[in-house]
Amino acid sequence: MKGEWCYFKSYLNPTTCDQLVNNVLKRPAVSGTVGRGQQVVESVRRSKVRFIGPQDPELGFFFDVLWRVALQANRDWFNFHLTKLDFFQIAEYRAEEQGEYRRHHDVFWVNDTDYHRKLSCIIQLSDPSDYEGATSRSMT
Repeated sequence: MKGEWCYFKSYLNPTTCDQLVNNVLKRPAVSGTVGRGQQVVESVRRSKVRFIGPQDPELGFFFDVLWRVALQANRDWFNFHLTKLDFFQIAEYRAEEQGEYRRHHDVFWVNDTDYHRKLSCIIQLSDPSDYEGATSRSMT
């Protein structure tokens, strides 16, 4: 492992980001959850989320693009043994809802299954000039 984090500047162009956001926002949102128990805990996280899977008829191609960047980051920096990715979560943090996700731990070692979250990726989809502070839409 070369470090605890890495980043790719401008991996997706603004048009692609806008296209992804516009398509995702057409879908119903649910409240973001925390932890393995998947509970809504507003003192920790206030966001709306939507999901993209590999078989998604409208957004499956974005899944492929995002999976490639995750694999590239892993190959270049972390070298984890990654076997699958079930979905991407598109999170929206809105200022009028005081949206945020406080400091948290994103790695889950689950004993009763062969699935473990080893790597989390965040892709900034919003133009940073569109907001102040930490309010944005991002993919995790």
